[in-house]
Amino acid sequence: MRPVNSLHVILMVRRQREDAADRALAAIGREILQWRIHAEQARSGLAALAASRIREIQCVANAVHYQSSDARYRTLVHESAEAAKKIEKLEKARAEQMAAYIAARRNREVAEKLEEERSAAHEAEVALREQKWNEDMFLARKVSNSNRSMSSGHLFGTKESA
Repeated sequence: MRPVNSLHVILMVRRQREDAADRALAAIGREILQWRIHAEQARSGLAALAASRIREIQCVANAVHYQSSDARYRTLVHESAEAAKKIEKLEKARAEQMAAYIAARRNREVAEKLEEERSAAHEAEVALREQKWNEDMFLARKVSNSNRSMSSGHLFGTKESA
């Protein structure tokens, strides 16, 4: 069974946290966009209502129409104010989420750097072991060849007679 690389697990967890923070940040951005659209619609409604009132001032309008127009105006003002509050709240949440995202990204980058350093150290150790093994094999062959030369009767390049 292969041993668990704890640094690899930490890196995986930190990547997941960064992804989650990124998704949360994107969700907040989408919600801000929706509320901005809602606020813009309320402002457009207010502008249309203001134009309608200007036209009504020029002619006589009945009290019922004026009351419904006034109620609609108050509703739009309230919706616009609520949208502005919600957008402000979401902007603060986005700033907090951005800080969380940056922290998660930094933590992931630190873990990746540690993983790279560990991997490089491991590769250097493997290369060093391989080099030592190659040198040992070279010396073993040299000693083996030297022993063969001695056992076949060669001493210092001359052959002894029996």
